[in-house]
Amino acid sequence: MTVSNPKSQNEFRTIVAETIVLHGLHFSFVEWSGVRKMIGYCTDEFHMVSRNTAKADVLSLYGIEKTKVNTLLEEAPGRICLTSDLWTSIATDDGLKEIEGFVHKVRESVKYARASQTRKQKFIECIKRVHLDSKRGLRQDVPTIWNSTYLMLDSAIYYRLAWTALELADSNYKHFPSESEWENVEKFYKFLRHFYDTTNLFLGTKYPTFYHLFALM
Repeated sequence: MTVSNPKSQNEFRTIVAETIVLHGLHFSFVEWSGVRKMIGYCTDEFHMVSRNTAKADVLSLYGIEKTKVNTLLEEAPGRICLTSDLWTSIATDDGLKEIEGFVHKVRESVKYARASQTRKQKFIECIKRVHLDSKRGLRQDVPTIWNSTYLMLDSAIYYRLAWTALELADSNYKHFPSESEWENVEKFYKFLRHFYDTTNLFLGTKYPTFYHLFALM
């Protein structure tokens, strides 16, 4: 990136903030001894900032870019179309195989408990044993639809104690998530909840696409 004034400390800080965002760097990047040595070797015109300053600069950059997006949306001459049900499941993206591992265990657990009337009844008995509401029910997801995965996790997490009871009562149940996997499931569930709540806020209807008219033609 070319700056209009190479000696501007403020522009240097902006470039540092953009670099952190562009490459997903930790704020501590600015305090790495190698980075500071490199900057010092190249020029004595700039002073590398602290991690707190870098964080503040990134937040400032976010505010600027957010304002730009809001302005573009406000000035859009037509309609904005937001579609959520066409997204590929987040849990099956190539870059998130680790997530797919523990989500798979939950998915297989739900399939197992719903596979036959006998298994359904056994799971209901486990639910009653741990004093949970059996009427809430389990939700099976469609792996390529992320919001169905969210609903599956929502139901499975509610019955977490029942899964423990099932694991003790049924030797054929082989997909019980470990303690650490349950923790990851809950973290991923909370992550998806933001998308789920936001999608419902925009949709407000069962129709899959929300249109907002910014300007009348």
